[in-house]
Formats: sequence, C-alpha cells, structure tokens
Amino acid sequence: MIMKTCSKCGEQKAVDLFVKNSATCKDCQREYQRKYRENNRDKVNKWQQKYYENNKDKAIKWQQKYCEDNKVKIKEWHKTYREINKEKISEQQREHHKKNKDKISNQHREYYENNKEQLSEKQRKYNKKNKEQIKAQQREYFEKNKDKIKEQKRKHREDNKDKIKEQQRAYYQNNKEKIKAQQREYYANKIAAKG
Repeated sequence: MIMKTCSKCGEQKAVDLFVKNSATCKDCQREYQRKYRENNRDKVNKWQQKYYENNKDKAIKWQQKYCEDNKVKIKEWHKTYREINKEKISEQQREHHKKNKDKISNQHREYYENNKEQLSEKQRKYNKKNKEQIKAQQREYFEKNKDKIKEQKRKHREDNKDKIKEQQRAYYQNNKEKIKAQQREYYANKIAAKG
C-alpha cells in the first residue's frame, strides 16, 4: 500500500485517503471546508444559490442520484438528527402550524378529498392488522381521560342539540325496519329470560 504524508496534520495515510492531486488528506480537507463554510456562511449561500440557478437540471439530477445511492445513509442521518433535536423540531413544527393553520387545514382537506378511497382502504387494513393494539390504546386513553371525555361529549351535545336531533331523526327514518326488528328481538329475549 502506497503511503503519503498530509501537509496539514503531518500524519502518514494511504494514498486513497487523500484529495486527488493534493498533499492534503480528506479529513483535513473536510475540516477546512467546514470551518470555511462556518466563517463565510453568507458568501457560501450566495454562491450555492447562484450555482443552483445556473445549473438547475444538473443539480436536481445529482441530488436524485445521490439520494438513490445513499438511501440507508440518509435515512440513518435523519433518524439520528431527529433523536438529537427532538425538542427543537417539535417547537419548529408547533410554530409553523400556528403560523399556517388555515393553509395546512385546507391542504389536508384537499388531499383527503382527492384520496378518500385510498385513505379509507389504508385505514381499514391498518385497523384490521392492529385491532387488539388499537383497543388497548383506546382503553388506556379512556381510563386516563374519563372526566375530560365526558365533559367534551356533554359540551358537544350542548352545542349541537339541533344537529344531533336532526341526525337521529334521519337515522330513524332510514332504518325504521331494522330498529323495529331489533326492538322486537330485545323484548322477546327479555320475556324469554323472565319465563
């Protein structure tokens, strides 16, 4: 293995650990670039912006190829970043949501309207696959929030009296026979239990 001495750190390293046609190793070059970017942030941003504008297609193709070739690495980086910056990300998301509440609601509504069937199917499959887990979560949530849920239901009934009555009337009209059959069955079972 051919070795070479780095002109910056003075360490002897394998030739493939050096920048091509340079006396500087890749580690030192990376460190130099990092410091340079840190000290010249505005200058670097302007240059990158200008380069991107002049080479849009090339930049997009490079980005796509890089993402394709480094899927696992990128996924791992994002995971690590999210873990380290959990609070920061949550705060940013809260702020963003607060500032763009209406816009986000409209986007969600629009997306839901355009993808109703796929979303319903996806939800059905998920519910079927995770039936027991969902029931356990619901039970746990209900136990922890009994009073809160009761209050929400009471308030909802209070605020939507007319709407609820109308829905009940409509349901009864559309399901008269079914309701009567259920009532007959209920009373028949009650009488049979007594006798």
